[in-house]
Amino acid sequence: PITVNEDTSIFDTLMLLQQYKIGCVVVLNSEMKLAGIFTERDVVLKVVLKGIDLKTTPVSTLMTKDPKTATMTT
Repeated sequence: PITVNEDTSIFDTLMLLQQYKIGCVVVLNSEMKLAGIFTERDVVLKVVLKGIDLKTTPVSTLMTKDPKTATMTT
């Protein structure tokens, strides 16, 4: 999966979504562990028309935190 760290700006995250033609990125914390996920839905519900500065706002402020996960054997 394509990943970003928690400090990555919303702008840079959106550039990755567009570059790779994907709908989400996995967000990792400083220990390289899952912190959250940022999706196209987060863009629509949390970014559009909100007056957010895309270049200075970190993805961690708008990501979906602690998403439910499954293992290969789930």
